[in-house]
Amino acid sequence: MEQIVFKCTQKSPDRRYQNMAELIEDLKRSLMSPDEDFVKIADPDEDAATNLISETDMQAIKRQTRTRDDLDNTMRLNEERPERPSNGSGKKRPRSIDERPAPGPSRKSSSGKGKPSSSRGKSGRSEKDEEKAERITTICAVIAAIIIGILVIFFVGRAFGLFSFSRTGDNNTEDSTEQSSNVPSDVKLGENQAIVPDVHNMSYAEAVATLNKEGFEVTKVEVPSDNVTKGNVVDQAPSAGMAADIGSSITVSVSIGPSSEKVSVPNVIGLEAMDATALLVESGLQVGSITETTNEDPNLTDKVCYQSFVAGSNVDAGTVIDLKLSIGVGSVTYSYVGNIESPVVEDGSYVTGTQATVILTTTTGVELKREITSTFPVAMNISGIPDCENGIVTILYTVTIQGSTSTNAEGEVVETPTTTEDRSVTRTVKFTKE
Repeated sequence: MEQIVFKCTQKSPDRRYQNMAELIEDLKRSLMSPDEDFVKIADPDEDAATNLISETDMQAIKRQTRTRDDLDNTMRLNEERPERPSNGSGKKRPRSIDERPAPGPSRKSSSGKGKPSSSRGKSGRSEKDEEKAERITTICAVIAAIIIGILVIFFVGRAFGLFSFSRTGDNNTEDSTEQSSNVPSDVKLGENQAIVPDVHNMSYAEAVATLNKEGFEVTKVEVPSDNVTKGNVVDQAPSAGMAADIGSSITVSVSIGPSSEKVSVPNVIGLEAMDATALLVESGLQVGSITETTNEDPNLTDKVCYQSFVAGSNVDAGTVIDLKLSIGVGSVTYSYVGNIESPVVEDGSYVTGTQATVILTTTTGVELKREITSTFPVAMNISGIPDCENGIVTILYTVTIQGSTSTNAEGEVVETPTTTEDRSVTRTVKFTKE
């Protein structure tokens, strides 16, 4: 192949391929015998050199010349001979392409040279047609080989799972068709909406699975029912056939059995003990323990302030309900847990290590704790503080002011003695209700 390319790129046109037939011939031979050296590169200098013709070569040239002249004369005579009609219509029978004139006697012109005939032009055209047909055949063969190769690669790759073709589009079409067929004609679906399926009389588990399949969440509510089996769905909201947003919650009411088996707990808060007991007994319930406790609401003094089951809940008949009676508003106490930091936060004159007194009082003036210390922070943990939400922390300490010497305007030296000064820092703190 390198020799073929080398010959095609020769600088001298005489050393290149003279026609496509020669190039195609060498290309074919390169495919069949790639290791054979068959590419011939002509040397114009050698071809143009003077060569001596021997007697034998001269006789061969003469024989070829006579044969060619005889063939040309025969073809010329056949063309001049009139065609016989093939039928009675008088029309000439068209000559077939494959027909060839038979060789005849050689005839020369008065000048001694063979007269050129039109058969040579036809022969040239025939060679061109053959070259063109051969090129077309080669191109078609190459294209066919490429197509066959692609098909082979495709089927082999598909057999080994290299190529997979999903039918997602078809599935989506089928799903959308099925969904649209389930949509009532009077309901219009918005974006990200679906039709709520009917789960009436299904078990709770089946209802959850059905609704989750459509993309909905489920909220369960238990209700008594005389007609629906215990554990099955009595009602749903939104109703079946309505459009709802995907991901929204569908409330299903699940039967807890006949209403005769369940009792709704009445509200007895605010009733006296005797009245609350009577109401509970009439409702089919039993009264358990009745204890006393404090309550912040003064209106509930000597009345029920607590019941062990919330009013409106469904319980079995005969369920025991415990009650608590309020004895009034009890005293409120507070506590304080915290660290008291050094007064240097507020007063930079305080010297660390100086003795200080820390006092904690309520805002009403009740002193809770007093502590003398020279180290901070001071930890405090006080409980049982009566009826006060806030407190005051006071820190008492002494600051020493160093003396100094200065000269006044008259030139006299003035000495300032060292003195001490009592100071205090006050902070507000908040107590925690116990």
